[in-house]
Formats: sequence, structure tokens, C-alpha cells
Amino acid sequence: MMCVMLIPISGWAEPVPYTIYEESTETITFGYGEFTGNIIQGYPYGTVAATEWKDRWNEDIKKVIFSESCSAYYPTDLSYIFGYYSNLTEIVGLQYLNTSKVTNMCGMFDGCSKLTNIDLSHFNTENVTKMGAMFNNCSSLTSLDVSKFNSSKVTEMYMMFSNCSS
Repeated sequence: MMCVMLIPISGWAEPVPYTIYEESTETITFGYGEFTGNIIQGYPYGTVAATEWKDRWNEDIKKVIFSESCSAYYPTDLSYIFGYYSNLTEIVGLQYLNTSKVTNMCGMFDGCSKLTNIDLSHFNTENVTKMGAMFNNCSSLTSLDVSKFNSSKVTEMYMMFSNCSS
């Protein structure tokens, strides 16, 4: 069964952020552009409200894919976008997640207890002010590349690496 979550931002002709959940592979694909599939009520990714719909599947998701089209979308809030995806083991195409306008990354990977590797070397964090609990409870994380993070505007880093026991 495939479920699609989408809300048009300013009209049907405008590009929109969308997510596709493929139940058989326990995969969510993020995209941006014209979407012609079945539309049901949901939330675009990159909003706190996105947690309201994703909570239905967060324990089932094992893989996340970002399509190249995501690089044309400019979210400002990525807080808890993967929050409590407790069975997530793989993120593909993370380099296409455009973070240039993001100010909030709190809890972004909170509870991703099966992720072992995250490469964020391509993230643009020059506008980020909040990173609290960003990797909280990432208990299997053994490799994390934040080498290019610009934290000059960050004012909240509480519990950023709390319970990162590996």
C-alpha cells in the first residue's frame, strides 16, 4: 500500500513539497515539484506540523530517501523531521535536503536509535539557532560528520548528544 501526504503551498500549478510512504519497503521518499498522484490530507515536510502525520508510521520507517528535487525547496524548520524513527537504518540522498534557510534543527534525529552513520558535511547551518537534542538517543551512532557545521548563530544546544552511548 502506498500513502501520499501533501498540501499545496500556494496553488495546484506551483511546486509543492511531498512525501510518499511505501509500506511494503517501509520507506519514505521526500520530493518537491508537481505531484500528480493521489492526494490526501497531510503536511509538507520541513514543518513542525509534519510530526502530526508521521507519528502514524515513525516506528515502521526503516529507510528515508530524498530525491534530487528537494534541493529546490527551502524549509526553515526541520525540528523532529526524523524524530523517533526508532527503526531507521538508512538515509539516502541527504545531500539534497536544502538547509540554507533552516533556523531550527532541534530533535532532528532524536530517537533514531538504529542509525549508525550520518554524514552532514554538506549541511548549510549558517542560519541555524536551535540544535537542542539534535542527536538525542542516537544510541547506535558510531560515525557522525558535522565537520562543516557553522554554529555561530546557535543559541540552543542542550542535550545535543545526550544518550549517544556508542
